[in-house]
Amino acid sequence: MNETLYQLKETFLQEWPLDRIQNMTLEEYTNLDKTSFCYWVEATTTDLGSIWGGSAYKFGIFKRKNLESTTSKENLLTDGEYGWAKKYGNTKEIAFQNIKNILSAIIENTQNNTIVLKKEEIN
Repeated sequence: MNETLYQLKETFLQEWPLDRIQNMTLEEYTNLDKTSFCYWVEATTTDLGSIWGGSAYKFGIFKRKNLESTTSKENLLTDGEYGWAKKYGNTKEIAFQNIKNILSAIIENTQNNTIVLKKEEIN
């Protein structure tokens, strides 16, 4: 079992290295084709630690399946195609860039064994 988990982790790291994260598009991050970064984190790597449940807002920004629904919460935004948490920015572009910056910082700190994020960086 440990070998299987190790291989899954290695497969994830090969698919999503830091340079790909830093250069990924919004479509790569949250497409609906089961190839996105979000899909990998939620579904493909479940055996490494599950984050199933809750809403897609846990990813900060996501591509919406149901384009008919709207949100009425003041801390959530949508442009019709994407939904995101307002704390990341007022536009999908700004929100996505902030999310990529946070992911990059997490990866770099993990690689350097210096995980030190300030609360204001993650809220």
